[in-house]
Amino acid sequence: MSLKELSNLTGITDSRLSRIESDKNHHQPFEDVFKIIKALDISIMSFLQDAGLYNPADYQLKRIELLTQEELAHVQSEIDFILDHKELK
Repeated sequence: MSLKELSNLTGITDSRLSRIESDKNHHQPFEDVFKIIKALDISIMSFLQDAGLYNPADYQLKRIELLTQEELAHVQSEIDFILDHKELK
């Protein structure tokens, strides 16, 4: 996709998109980033990973292979509990 096409989809000028693309400090307004993510139809996590700002390996459970199936089921139930209550807020 060209910068002009992305500009038409996001409403961000192509010159600003060019500056965003070349910015190595990653200091962009979230509003602009959100518009780009939406226009490209990608997840925010994919976007952050592609930008080098997120590495899923850094957020995985450590030493999980040492747990039994029963322990894993318990951990999963705790995660489900937390997420269920988080969605209610």
